[in-house]
Amino acid sequence: LPVYYRIVPGNIRDVTSFGQAVNESGISDMVVIADKGFGSEANFEMLEASKLKYIVPLKRNNGLFIRDKLKTGSKDAFDGYFMFNGRVIWYYSYEVDGKKLLVYLDNDLKNEEEKDYIRRIESNYDDYTREGFLEKQYDFGTIIFRTNLDENAEKLYCLYKSRGEIEQSFDFLKNLLELDVVYLQDKYAVEAWAFINHISLMLAFLIYNLLRSGNQLSTYSISDFIFHLKYIHKVKVNNSWLTSEISGKTIKLLTSLDLHIT
Repeated sequence: LPVYYRIVPGNIRDVTSFGQAVNESGISDMVVIADKGFGSEANFEMLEASKLKYIVPLKRNNGLFIRDKLKTGSKDAFDGYFMFNGRVIWYYSYEVDGKKLLVYLDNDLKNEEEKDYIRRIESNYDDYTREGFLEKQYDFGTIIFRTNLDENAEKLYCLYKSRGEIEQSFDFLKNLLELDVVYLQDKYAVEAWAFINHISLMLAFLIYNLLRSGNQLSTYSISDFIFHLKYIHKVKVNNSWLTSEISGKTIKLLTSLDLHIT
């Protein structure tokens, strides 16, 4: 659930505002989960200077990616494995100059990436060759983390995968709430716009979590939920306020969520 927001000028890089944002929010126990584009040495220095915990994936061409255990072709070289969403994830960890790194191998993803690359070779895509495939063969299906968290490999992996819910919030803002562009210039109007956005996003996530707890996400979206409920209103009949008629489909939705309209 979104709990904090802060307005930052568009010409300020995200990483430079982390420290101040954390201080203002009052959050003392947090983990920064970023994407591959974030993994520059300057950004890591900023995170360390701000004393922030982090999990940041590195690009596969990063010099810190050591493939020796992958090249053995034996799972004996790995530290272990765990299950994630029905898939087997193998992993190993190591340190380079005090930097903690973990490599994960998802064989299902590896097969998908290999097939995709070979399809591109067969279709004569530029820059896709047999030599290129052999060069990348130990990279397929891998993800590399750099972190300063003292957690086991499975916990770190699951924390990173929770990033999908963060991406979901941006999707809600842009597509569901259509609030990705500011058509304002006045400072106070922008402040009000951001506050309303934050409240709207919190309400969207309350609905999302309600649907998730009721196992209804595969059947209903947040938009569906709003569509069903927006036609429920009060009508005045003989000086009494009564609830308007509710369709059978809406009643079914409310019943499945144990939600009562009064």
